[in-house]
This record gives sequence, C-alpha cells and structure tokens, in this order.
Amino acid sequence: MATQRRVLIVDDDAVIRSQLSWGLAGEYDVRSAATVAEAVAALRDLEPDVVTLDVSLTARPGESDEGLEVLRLAQDGPRPPKVVMLTASADRRHAVRAIELGAFDYCEKPVDLGELAVVIRRAMRVRDLEAGTGRAEAADAECGLEGLVGGSPGMLGALDLMRRAAETDAPVLLTGEPGTGKERAARAIHLLSSRASAPFVVAAAAGASAEAIETELFGPTQNGDVPGGLIAKAHTGTLYIDGVHLLAERAQARLAAFLARLEDERGSQAGELPDPRIVASAEGALDEAVRRGRFRDDLFYRIGVIPIALPPLRERGRDVVVLAERMLAAAARSEGRRVTGFTRSAERALLAHRWPGNADEMATRVRRAVIMARGRLISPADLGLAEDGAENGRKLGEARADVEREVVVVALEQAAGNVTRAARAIGVSRPTMYDLMRKHRITSTDFKGRNGERPA
Repeated sequence: MATQRRVLIVDDDAVIRSQLSWGLAGEYDVRSAATVAEAVAALRDLEPDVVTLDVSLTARPGESDEGLEVLRLAQDGPRPPKVVMLTASADRRHAVRAIELGAFDYCEKPVDLGELAVVIRRAMRVRDLEAGTGRAEAADAECGLEGLVGGSPGMLGALDLMRRAAETDAPVLLTGEPGTGKERAARAIHLLSSRASAPFVVAAAAGASAEAIETELFGPTQNGDVPGGLIAKAHTGTLYIDGVHLLAERAQARLAAFLARLEDERGSQAGELPDPRIVASAEGALDEAVRRGRFRDDLFYRIGVIPIALPPLRERGRDVVVLAERMLAAAARSEGRRVTGFTRSAERALLAHRWPGNADEMATRVRRAVIMARGRLISPADLGLAEDGAENGRKLGEARADVEREVVVVALEQAAGNVTRAARAIGVSRPTMYDLMRKHRITSTDFKGRNGERPA
C-alpha cells in the first residue's frame, strides 16, 4: 500500500490549523505546528512533501517575517518540501518576497480549501517530477522546456536518449508530429552537452525555397569549398536543421558530402572545416521517405546515428495535466493573473482531447484560459474544450452536479459574494453553502463588488 503524502500546516492561529487539518485529512497525512520551534522539529521528524506556512507567523499581519525564516529552514534539506505561503492582504509584500526566496505559491486568507487543495496537488506533482528527472529536468526548466517533462514511458524513453546523446558528438535525428517539442529537445541536448557554451544555430527549412535554404546553410561557397553560412556560424556548437526532410536534392547531397568530409577530418585532426554537432528533425518517418526515393539514403544514415522519437500528447497520459499546470503557472506569471489551477472537469477535458497541435496548441489554449478565466480555477469552457464524455452524453450525477454548481454561482452573483444572503436565496444554511462552495471550488471573493454588494 502506498505511503500517504505528508502535509505540514504551520500557523499560529489554532482555528486555521484546525480548519486546514480537517479539510486536508482525507487525502494526506496532516500535521501542524504553531511556532518556529515546532515547525523546525516537524520538518525534521515528519519530512513533509508540502508545507502550508503563515507569512506573519506568531504576529499580527504585516508585522513579522518569521514565516520567511521557516521557509529558509525548510529549504536546507536534500529534498526540500514545496512551501505554499498563506497571507492576508496586508502581507502581500512578504508573500512576493517568499516567492523570490523559493516558495512554490501563495494563497490569500481567508483560505479557500478548494483552491488550496488544487495548489497542493500541483506542488506534489512538480515535486515528484523534479525527483524523477534530475539534471535534464533542471536544464529544461531553465530554458522553459515544459514540453519535455513527464513520466509517460514514451517521454521517459526520449529523455533518457537525449541525456545519453548529449554525452557524445554523434548526429541526432528527432522525429515527431508538429508541436511535440523537437526544437526544445535539440536545445536541451545542446545545453546538456560539452558544447553548451558554444552557439546553438537554427536552420529552418520549412517555408524557404530550395536555393534560399541551401545558401543559408552553406553560404555563397561552391561544392568542395569550406562551408560558410549557418554551418560556419555554428562551428563548435550545435546546428539544428528543422525540417531536414524538406531539403532539396542538391542541398541533401552537399550536406551528406560535408558530413563525410567532417568525419574524415575529425579523424585526421586537420581542423580545416567548421565542426558543428548536427541535430536534425523531421515530422514523419524519414526511412519511409528514403524507401520512396524522396530522401538520400547516405544522408539519412549520417544524420540518424541517434534517432529519438518524441511522442504526441495523446499518447502521454497524465503528462498532459502536468504539462498544462506548468504552462498555467508560466502564463499566470506573465499575465499577472492569480489563476492557480484546473477544475477536475477541466483535467478530464485535457486528458480526453486529442491535441492535434500538441504542446503548441496547449500553450495557446492555456494562455487564453488564464486571461479569460473569471475565477482562480480554469474550467473546460475557459479552455474551449468539451467536458470528458460530453460528446456521448453525460451521466445523471454529472448533470446534477453541473446544475447544482450553476445554482450556487448564480446565487453568489446576485448576492455579490455575500454567503449568508446567497444561502438564504437557495434555501440552505450557511454551513451547507460553504460545503457546496468547497465541493465545486467556488470562492466568494470572485464575486466581490458585483451588483454593488460586499461579500460576507
């Protein structure tokens, strides 16, 4: 039986500790601490996966940074927990400082349990991902290579091949559908290699005429001359040829001849030629193009020493949600929006979608959703996706849940976020209203100021 994940709640307010413990206990092994000393002891003894931490621990909001001291201490271990800061509006300056010091995210008080649960689940996933992919994951993160992380068998196999390829100078052939991250993979191989400090140069064959791409690659030189152009520019770095299958016959012949000559000169240490590492990409199976006579077999064998196939999103299982969460976090930062995650129905929609445009399509949908979302959680409608199974009809329970959520939302809109008035309007008690809001991950502050009212 799998060990239950551990969450440590650090807050001087006993009511908050009790509420959060009650709300998270069904999913996690939850412990709590009220002081810095108790937090330090719990960090050592519990080794939590995630910590929720009050910014102004043991003091009135805005008057203490003891929470930041706990944050620093939490990061001392070999595998530090992800820290989610809890802050009142007066503490926002400290919350921003906490993010700069390494906190994973923050939530404002009063804490919405539904929102916090989403943030904690995301923190758990990112922590697992970081533990599993090591150095390649770090290089990917530094370069914004979100499309290259994940735990699906196909992606793990590709990442392993990339790490092994980076240890050599052998040519690499990347294959995959549009949007599967071939250029990102080429950059990762370059950054993990001994050539990382040298140039990474891109030659894009798509959309260029045969003459233009040949001149771009080789410069104005003739056959047999030392190449100029992008080959010379890359020199001891990496030359990434995007869409090598689109090269015309003459360019293919010149590239094959250059690679053959380069192999000979490397062996003799003559040093006359530019010496780039070649990474090429193709959208389809290049061996099929060879069989049909559309691609030179001598070039195919020279550039395909290490073939790496990047799987499409529809074959990557739960990687889809992990990738979407990373894109959401990046888009929320760049757009200045406090969007923190996806609803469960949005996650199901992400997993059900076929993603013909792969990571490129996802990036566009997620960024648009971050901009357009009315609350802090993204719905299938925000993504422009149908809910899972919607095409074949929904189950009765799902339909009821949607109607229930809509009733709660409308009541809160009409009451401008006043929970007491909204509960009265739909004939339930205030505690029941809060239970419904937690169930559907609705936050009353999202309705603040509508219709000139103030929330409860």
